[in-house]
Amino acid sequence: MRVRSWLANLDTTSRNRRGPVRTAGSSTRQPISCAWTRTDFSARAAAKRKKKLLTDGRKRSSMAGMRLVCCFVFALLVGLPCHAQAGKALLLFGGKDHKTFLGCLNCSPKSANSVCNKFGVGSKFDTNSIWNKFGDFGSRFSEYSPWNKFSGSAPIIVDKDGGSYGYFSANKFHADRTRIKWFVTILDFQAEHNDLESTRDLMCTE
Repeated sequence: MRVRSWLANLDTTSRNRRGPVRTAGSSTRQPISCAWTRTDFSARAAAKRKKKLLTDGRKRSSMAGMRLVCCFVFALLVGLPCHAQAGKALLLFGGKDHKTFLGCLNCSPKSANSVCNKFGVGSKFDTNSIWNKFGDFGSRFSEYSPWNKFSGSAPIIVDKDGGSYGYFSANKFHADRTRIKWFVTILDFQAEHNDLESTRDLMCTE
C-alpha cells in the first residue's frame, strides 16, 4: 500500500511539473513551449554569423580608410611635396658634376634602383652606394658623401623632369640643403649618431 501511495504521489508531482495538459473536449490551455527546433537554431546561428561578417567587413573597410588618411597626413607632416606623394620618383645624383646615379630615395625597396634595396644600388658593398662607409658616397670623410657634415659637394635630389629638391646633405649650413623634412630627419640622425646601419633602418623600414 505504501508503494502504491508513493507511486501515485510521484505521478501527480510529475504532471504538476509538466503543467496542465488539455484533453479531448477540454478548454484548458496548454502551456506555450519555448523550445527551439534544430532548424530554428541553425537559422538563427546563420543569421548571427552573417551579421557579424557584415559588421567585421565594415570595420575592416573603416580601418583601411583610416590608414590611408593617416598615411597621407604623415606624408604632409614630413614635408614630402605633393607630386612625390603621387609617386614621382626622387632621384639622387652625386660625384663631380653630379653625373653618378646613386639611387631613388622614395621608390619601393623592391625596386632595383631604390637606395633601400640591399641587392641593388642600396647594397652596402656597392661602390656607389650611400651605405658603403668605405666608398666615395658613404664615407663621412668624402667630399661627395651626403654624410659629410662639412662638405659643399653633396648629392643632389632631382625628379625625372629635372626639377631640383635641394642637396641631400648632413651639412646644416649647406646653402641649398633639401627642405623635405623626412630627408632632413634622416640626415640629422646620421650626423648625430654616425651609425649607417641604424640610419638605413630608419629610412628604409616600411
